[in-house]
Amino acid sequence: MSSVKNTQELEEIITAKAEKRLNVMNELETTELDYVMCLELCYNLFHDKDAYDCPTNLDVDALFGNMLQIINLSKNFHTMLKKCSQVISCFLELENDFKRVYTQYCRNHDNVIALLEKYDVDEECQNFMQRMMQKMKSKMVVFDLGSILIKPVQRILKYPLLLSELDKVF
Repeated sequence: MSSVKNTQELEEIITAKAEKRLNVMNELETTELDYVMCLELCYNLFHDKDAYDCPTNLDVDALFGNMLQIINLSKNFHTMLKKCSQVISCFLELENDFKRVYTQYCRNHDNVIALLEKYDVDEECQNFMQRMMQKMKSKMVVFDLGSILIKPVQRILKYPLLLSELDKVF
């Protein structure tokens, strides 16, 4: 009788771990897609200079830095996540790309904050950025440009937490 009970308990533990693993994987995949969509929408809106009258003193390239590389890396990572059974292998395969791309972005982020502060006191830049943010807000929930530009810094810090959660359920 006790071996049956132990077997049932073991099966319940295995099932619970599998469910937790699936939940973490789903969170990682879903949040990665949301992250990419937000960055890509913002990047494309601000880089479409033909469609919008961007002030000449607004340095869009400096504001966004290497965000296009982050978008492409995250798209690639998201595609890999849907196909791979071991998340850690996806990370390991892209480890050098993550380090290179995110290090460059994070190193530049203080300069981006300084630029945003500069543009906050420039009426022409402020009006342009507000128009772009209104366009974004019509497509998704966003606060302001600064909250979007900090996302890669926040995201790179979240990956170890998600990996740790996965490690707990293996």
